[in-house]
Amino acid sequence: MKTALQGIILATKVFVFSVVYIGMASGADDWRPARNVEIVAGSSPGGALDRTAREVQSAIQSQKLVENPVVVINRPGAGSAIAWDYVSRRTGDGSVLGVTVLGLLTNRITGASALSFQDLTPIAVLSSEYVVFAVPSTSSIGSGKDLITVLRKDPAKLNIGIATALGGASHIAVAQSMKAAGVDIEKLAFIVYPSSSDAVTALLGKHIDMVAASAGNFLPAMQTDRIRTLAVTSPQRLPGLFKNTPTWREQGVNIVFASWRGIAGPKDMPRESVKYWDDIFRKIVASDDWKRSLERNHEQDNYMASDEARRFLSEQDRELTSVLVQLGLAKK
Repeated sequence: MKTALQGIILATKVFVFSVVYIGMASGADDWRPARNVEIVAGSSPGGALDRTAREVQSAIQSQKLVENPVVVINRPGAGSAIAWDYVSRRTGDGSVLGVTVLGLLTNRITGASALSFQDLTPIAVLSSEYVVFAVPSTSSIGSGKDLITVLRKDPAKLNIGIATALGGASHIAVAQSMKAAGVDIEKLAFIVYPSSSDAVTALLGKHIDMVAASAGNFLPAMQTDRIRTLAVTSPQRLPGLFKNTPTWREQGVNIVFASWRGIAGPKDMPRESVKYWDDIFRKIVASDDWKRSLERNHEQDNYMASDEARRFLSEQDRELTSVLVQLGLAKK
């Protein structure tokens, strides 16, 4: 009798455990956004972060990966800190995502923002990109070497447009390359814009003398022959419209610099929602449309899922802290 009772109890425990386990697994597999999905971009419409947000939106919609509507929300300003703060305040919400770039890390290192990548949930690293230096086509500066000559003589002579913050990718690219070329980088004159597209517009209007931005931001302007590209921070020349743009290494400056784009959600996102978005972004980056968008915008595939993205951001945080300390840009 006792043995039979023990058998019934054991069977009951196994049944209950199985039901709970299956329920948990089913919950993880069945999780879906309960409302509209928001993709938050820390730049104005047309900017580089906005472009990434809309490429992701387009990929989701064209492949019908998400049942609910997907909307892009622009929250420019403060080097994208306004956008990332908005995402971070939606703790545990699996329906809101933000486009991340190197500035998420450098804003904290330079003291521009208290927000850390640890205040968000890394979902993916999507791509990497290089920075192009450009002037109006009417400029007397014809090459990277000409630029160095001008800035060695008078570092404050040119107004240099960058986005979206001091200490961001474009700023670091200029500072590293000019420091390697022997320019006094502390005297360089930077003008910060809400987006790289705004900076390029200012360049076309000849309100500034030079812009440093990721290659994709220059594509429309290059098709009109209104700008001249001086250099790119890539190890080899970029293809297409940038095939005649020499690298800094070709011009005697030993510098290669790449930025990246990614996606993050609020802190404490449930594991099942992180898994859901991992599955979505694996499908996005494997699609032909996405690969064509990378080629179109001169970005390189650098996909990392959530776990690898978290480790990558931690490594980047340490490396960028070292770089910004060397450049004198880190908060004391």
